[in-house]
Amino acid sequence: MSERFPIRIREATDADVGFVMKSWLETYRRESSWARRMQANVYYPNHRLVVTHLLESERTMMACSDEDPSHVVGFGCGHTLPEAIVMHFVYVSYTVRGWGISKLLAQAFGWDPSRAVVTSHWTRHCDGLSTKTRLLYNPYLLFEDHSLKEIAGNATHG
Repeated sequence: MSERFPIRIREATDADVGFVMKSWLETYRRESSWARRMQANVYYPNHRLVVTHLLESERTMMACSDEDPSHVVGFGCGHTLPEAIVMHFVYVSYTVRGWGISKLLAQAFGWDPSRAVVTSHWTRHCDGLSTKTRLLYNPYLLFEDHSLKEIAGNATHG
């Protein structure tokens, strides 16, 4: 783990797209049992379309050094609903994991412990988080607009 430094959360810019795309595609391929089973020539071009769509239609927040906003250590892509927050994907660099950066990113979307978080991209890291918070998996968010009120209201944590 590297030496701690102050973290700032900021809106993504065009300059961040390359980092976000590469990190999202490679991490999800490695950390998702679903994506891992696919051939690379199927996964990468198709999932690049999914990520591109989400980056164009959702908010993306970057976690970076407070002193150097170009020193990016993570990001989250999603949106806020009255009953929950949607975090399609969260990435935090290995060197700063355990610093609470995922929590800071979720808070930038309005999360607090009373609210559910719904994700369209489940990874092995979600398994541990789902016992600590109301983390729900709904990959169908990628295909159409769903009301999350019922599932967020009925969610329980382990």
